[in-house]
Amino acid sequence: MRQQPPTLASLTRNFVHCLESEGKSPKTIEFYSTALKRLDVYLRKQGLAVDVRDIGVEELRGYLHHLQNDARRWETTQTKDQGPLSIHSVHGHGRSIKAFWSWLATEGYVEGSLLGRLKLPKLPRIIIETFSREQINALLTACKKNEIHGNRNYLILLLLLDTGLRLSELVNLAVDDIDFDNSPLSVIGKGKKERIIPFGSLVRRNLRRYVIHQRPDPESPIIKHVFLTYEGYPLKPRGVQTM
Repeated sequence: MRQQPPTLASLTRNFVHCLESEGKSPKTIEFYSTALKRLDVYLRKQGLAVDVRDIGVEELRGYLHHLQNDARRWETTQTKDQGPLSIHSVHGHGRSIKAFWSWLATEGYVEGSLLGRLKLPKLPRIIIETFSREQINALLTACKKNEIHGNRNYLILLLLLDTGLRLSELVNLAVDDIDFDNSPLSVIGKGKKERIIPFGSLVRRNLRRYVIHQRPDPESPIIKHVFLTYEGYPLKPRGVQTM
């Protein structure tokens, strides 16, 4: 039987399986997979080789140049968001490619010398400004506590401001993760790593009040999330972003 060539698409699937077996987070795996699929589309449109043995540093440099100068945030034309990729997005795509080629070298598909020659764009160092006291007050005041989700949204903002929780940590926070008397929060963060996070008495009081008196009944007994929709389902990241 004739052996199939090691194409970018076929080896991307193997790479994803390897990441899954290593316990990488679903978001990390999705980003790597999307980045490599986008590279495959680019190479095919340019009439370039998709056999990984024939893809060289020049082709990959050309792809990064394309991302910096010609590509748009989404490949589909059905979305309104057709702005250029940020330098951070381009850098992320480059890291994905280098991680994939490192895996290819380890598995014996290619030589590892390409990795050192592929340079990624430099990232600017930007100091992120914190909220002013007036801005914080405006955020909290915007929550209409007399509406269905007003108190929930107020508590979400308090918790984010007080602890610096990641969005994923916030929406996955379970009732059992909270000791309402003394202990800090226990959350599972990026890479499935547990983090212990202290929080203040104001947040503690509001959390206790919400969980005991205001949290909707879960749609199913297996749902232990703190923050729920009106129907009793776990609040999703997009729901928080929309709020």
